[in-house]
Amino acid sequence: ELYNAGPGPVDLSDWSLTDSENNLNKWEFPAGTSLIQNSYLIIFASGRDTENYVDPDGFLHTNFKLTTGGEYLALVEPNGTTIKSEYSPQFPSQFGDVSYGTFAEGSESTDLLENSNASVLIPQDGTLGLSWTFPVFDTQSWIRPETGTGVGFDNSRDYFPFIDINIGSQLSGNGTTAYVRIPFEIEDTTQISTLTFRARYDDGYVAYLNGKLITSRNAPNSPTWESRATANANENANIDEIDISSFITDLQNGINVLALHSLNRSAGSSDLLIDAELTATAPPTGPLLSGYLASPTPGSENLSGSANPGPEIINVSHTPKQPAENENIIVTASVSPRLITTGDVDLTYRVQYGSSTTIAMLDNGAGNDTFAGDSIYTATIPSSAYGQEDMVRWFITANDVSGSSSRAPLFLDQTGNNQSAQYFGTVTSDPSMSSDLPLLQWFSQNRSAGNTRGGTRASVYFQDRFYDNIFVRQRGQATNGSQSQKFDFNRGDSFYINEEMPSVGEININGRGADITYVRQTLAFDTHRLAGNESSLSYLWQLRVNGANDRVGIAIEQADGDYLDRYGYDEEGDLYKFVQRSNLNPVFFDTITGIEKKTGDKGNIDSAVDLVAGLNLPTPAQRRKWIIDNLDLPQIINYLAARSIIQDADDLRKNFYMYLDTRGDERWRLFPWDKDYTFGVRGDGGTFLPHPFFGDEEHKKQNANQWNILYDVIFEEPVTQRVYLRRLRTLMDEVLQPSSTPSTDRILEQLAQDIIGPASPPLSSNVNSLNSYLNSRRNILFNNYNSLIPSSQTSSPSLTLAEVEANPASGNQEEEFIRIHNNENTEIDISNWTLEGGVRFTFKAGTVIERNGDLYVTPSSKDFINRDTSPTGGEELLTASPYSGHLSNFSEILTLKNEDGVVVDTINTPNKPSDTQLYLVVSEIMYHPASPNGDAEYVELMNISDTKTLELGGVKFTEGIDFTFPDGTKLAPGARILVILDETTFEAVHGPGKPIAGIFQNGSRLNNGSDRIKLEDASNSSIQEFTYDDELPWPTGPDGGGFSLVLIEPTNSPDHDLSANWKQGSFVGGTPGEPEPSGFTGDPNADPDRDGLSNLLEYAFGTSPTQSQPSPFEVSVIGTSVQITTPINLAASDLTINLQSSNDLAVWIDASGDLPEVSRIDNGDGTASLTFLSDSEYLTSDDKLFFRLKVELN
Repeated sequence: ELYNAGPGPVDLSDWSLTDSENNLNKWEFPAGTSLIQNSYLIIFASGRDTENYVDPDGFLHTNFKLTTGGEYLALVEPNGTTIKSEYSPQFPSQFGDVSYGTFAEGSESTDLLENSNASVLIPQDGTLGLSWTFPVFDTQSWIRPETGTGVGFDNSRDYFPFIDINIGSQLSGNGTTAYVRIPFEIEDTTQISTLTFRARYDDGYVAYLNGKLITSRNAPNSPTWESRATANANENANIDEIDISSFITDLQNGINVLALHSLNRSAGSSDLLIDAELTATAPPTGPLLSGYLASPTPGSENLSGSANPGPEIINVSHTPKQPAENENIIVTASVSPRLITTGDVDLTYRVQYGSSTTIAMLDNGAGNDTFAGDSIYTATIPSSAYGQEDMVRWFITANDVSGSSSRAPLFLDQTGNNQSAQYFGTVTSDPSMSSDLPLLQWFSQNRSAGNTRGGTRASVYFQDRFYDNIFVRQRGQATNGSQSQKFDFNRGDSFYINEEMPSVGEININGRGADITYVRQTLAFDTHRLAGNESSLSYLWQLRVNGANDRVGIAIEQADGDYLDRYGYDEEGDLYKFVQRSNLNPVFFDTITGIEKKTGDKGNIDSAVDLVAGLNLPTPAQRRKWIIDNLDLPQIINYLAARSIIQDADDLRKNFYMYLDTRGDERWRLFPWDKDYTFGVRGDGGTFLPHPFFGDEEHKKQNANQWNILYDVIFEEPVTQRVYLRRLRTLMDEVLQPSSTPSTDRILEQLAQDIIGPASPPLSSNVNSLNSYLNSRRNILFNNYNSLIPSSQTSSPSLTLAEVEANPASGNQEEEFIRIHNNENTEIDISNWTLEGGVRFTFKAGTVIERNGDLYVTPSSKDFINRDTSPTGGEELLTASPYSGHLSNFSEILTLKNEDGVVVDTINTPNKPSDTQLYLVVSEIMYHPASPNGDAEYVELMNISDTKTLELGGVKFTEGIDFTFPDGTKLAPGARILVILDETTFEAVHGPGKPIAGIFQNGSRLNNGSDRIKLEDASNSSIQEFTYDDELPWPTGPDGGGFSLVLIEPTNSPDHDLSANWKQGSFVGGTPGEPEPSGFTGDPNADPDRDGLSNLLEYAFGTSPTQSQPSPFEVSVIGTSVQITTPINLAASDLTINLQSSNDLAVWIDASGDLPEVSRIDNGDGTASLTFLSDSEYLTSDDKLFFRLKVELN
């Protein structure tokens, strides 16, 4: 965290942060970075590979990470030498959830609006302009009840706790704007050092301080008296907290005013809210100190701290996991001094919501404490304190002898919905309680509030894990709202469900809604997954609350960042939830209402605006081209086909998500949500509900004429309509199945029984209504629409691998393609077919090739549609992507196989490798030189031909580093050439005269962790493309140890992407421009460091012959077994090493039979640790026994 105390702003362009005294320019601020006076800047030290990486929230990330044990850290001015601020020689050791920084004592915070009352006006025209935002203004004619500062209305009462002035009768149905003035008084503005604005809002607002605009949310650029919010507020994320300290100078002694222009999305909206706080912090009175902070405060003032953070409390555990009512709970914790000796350690426990009891934790070896003095403290909570199915919670405090204390859990965050755990805990068992369903037990002091939109705090016990101080609220509307809840878990303590969902931030527990069987919601999500769609996982769970029965609930995975991550999507893309609209226009008609953005920049809905614009282009041809180039068509086609199988009656205007992969292929996808109106529950579906095109304009719901523009475009355009109908037929055959399918083989009926079985009892096992629907649906789809839906697909369709383009004219290999032609007069579904050979690809569910048409398979659909020449975007060409790998200039066989693995067609690609592709290898990399020579990076290339001189002009590195070899550069057979980072540093280490081609260009350098290297020839075709790493199984010695990364047997042109083909170099500094020495050299018997180990033994062990150290060959006795450990040099392939034994030192025999090798651990430094172990009865007498390691040169 940086802070600018002023005076004035500072331009941070060309400033640097570094964790190395020897590389002061290690990470430079991007051009244009600035920091205004009295403001903070957060930079994440995340070790990012990408230069100048900025995350979607706008935060900068450095190319280095900080070390827990402490290290050097400095802020360096643009000249690259002047240090503005530093921790030297290092900042102190760091501890979990404890930050370190500067602070001053004596600061206090005050809510400036605490004693204020708001005045409200519903404007009827624009005559006031902005005059109402200034301190001096007459509000006699305004609404002035003097009841507080929260303003709004809510038809569902969820916002009532935040509303002091209800303006529903004045605004609801009559407009979208309310003016709010909140006056407050300040005695001395010089006593304010920071100012924070906090607002809970729905749907938007503009905030002014004494007439000056300070911030806004979901507001137009120039709001007027009749403006409306530009987006709906997300009720789960509608709280802003903004540092407005830069506006302190606009305050005045005496009367000030906070003016709020509250905005609704539409006049018909059911709610509006603006509830603001203005918090001022007084300047500290004490001196500026450095120390461990009481709580982390990124982006705001550090209020207090200590030179001593108190003892460290870790590894808190208890036994038994779930105690019976007659079993004590034994709690242990590792407590260690951080800086000062540990004093008292206490445990405070609480049963249910009763009073707290504190007991001492001891490390004396008595009672349940196993060992004295091992820093593991123990306390026992007596079983007499609790009964059956009681929640028992505790926290631990530890003091050092100076009086500084620490707590576990820390309980740092105590505001907002997402807080910190206050306690550890468990729930005692109840032998009388049994269920075949997963059991979720939740506890709350205010159970009824857990079924309101306002929500409450709670604790949860599930799968032997306890979650404390989480947030629970009502979710959903219409039929399900009163029965359904959302459980929101705290950051850093995510909810474990099972191996498929090991870490989620929230879970929905639905009521049955309109489904009397309880099965339909789970079955609908499962059907989507059977079809191959991304879909929420769903289960029936037994719920209990406060030790009593609650209900059987339907657990449904939340569609959020965790969901996206589980399916391999970027969680920073744009995920929109489509909810109930406040007007009767069809969904995708506009973005005025009915959408909530869940990920990405939630205040920016430009991507949704673009989606609506594309779907509403004026001509069918324009719409058709747009959806082919901008939708993940197979995914959306597959969704729609599964939707018809389950007969979804309630996803026209709402109850689905749209996702745009903004940093990937930039295509839209469609995810299912809320599925109780399925499998025959008709709701208001109307006459057209059974039709395969239900939801387009022609087959709309009669209730309010509801339809969906996306569905309309897909169902009405001939190509997408036929593709959809083919996929629907596949799912009819494979998932719904024909009526002739034996009942025991029917997938959906069996799945329904699997869902309801564990829940019966207490639920009824009767799912006859669902089975009746399935029989009816089969009859309708197979018989009533057989003239619309095609017949079953032939088992051996005629498809041809018709064309391959391996070298696009642009030189961009992402534009290459493989064209598959469908020779049939009907659409062919190739879902789950594979393409194998030089590239690998499995066609996603929903991939269909149009009749007598083509499918273009490519590594990047985004690059393909941006080709400069045909085939390209805007030509209505169906694509499939991304395949793995790239087409080679070397001839290879591509094979198309159906989902059963049967070969459908093959093609031989052209054989046109360039000389550089044949003979040029990356033979050595120095990516992280040892300090202090951090700029001695280099990359070595080698010509492995025996006869061919390579022309390197135009050959270039395009990833990892930037460098293009100049025209005329040649590389002789067997020769090596170097590209380096810094000539001065390089020659200081290696001397002059090396074959240097040039210096890394454009300020590029190799990443010290992992980096992707791409080398291309003059025609932009790949020569080598691979990713090295600094973690196992890659050699780790090159990561700052001074060794280089060396390609093993480069003349064989091994696969550069395999870690097994690389080794740690033999010498510190590497061997740039020279071959890696092979085998042992020198006098094998010499011992230059006089440590008793000859040069040959040092070589065998991988130790230094010039640094004295004890022998690493160790023999130990374990009972009657013998264990031997020794390191070996993994590169010493020219040695034979044998383990031998003797009882007289005269006759030696091979001991490998008696002591086999039981483990081999790669140490990551070019050596491995070997362990040999005898059986347990090996030593049977007191006779002497000797062991040795015999090393011989081959």
